[in-house]
Amino acid sequence: MAVPVDLGELVRSVSSDLDVEFAAAGARVEVGVLPIVLGDVTAWARLFGRLLGDVVLRACPDGLPVMSVKAAPHHHGLVRIRVAWEVRQPSLASRKTTRIGQSDLSVMLCRRLLRPHGGTLDLDSETGSGAAEIVAPCGQLKPAEDAPV
Repeated sequence: MAVPVDLGELVRSVSSDLDVEFAAAGARVEVGVLPIVLGDVTAWARLFGRLLGDVVLRACPDGLPVMSVKAAPHHHGLVRIRVAWEVRQPSLASRKTTRIGQSDLSVMLCRRLLRPHGGTLDLDSETGSGAAEIVAPCGQLKPAEDAPV
């Protein structure tokens, strides 16, 4: 059932659930202003859990990643949500990180989770950095604290 989902609160909650993994990896997540969307709370939580968790566990396992989640209006009632990451210690990035590809199982699962919400996901991943961009229908953008989690 589609209900209003505050993505800012949801991403902070997902990040909190991953605290142990983030602490072990030295990861930091910065959450910007995110929209309220209509959708399935569980599907959105799984989507962000997979994106943030995979960055820490697979893309930057030893590289102290800094991740940011931000949104901006797109067009025709859509919003663009960007989940970006980069390794703070480039020497680790060159030897310890892996590239997440478009055909990666996690990326395909994220696309499948977005499909019922009318959203799309595009991925741009390099060794040591990358971004996932989600374009989805938006209820509204609302002010939120730009506090790191």
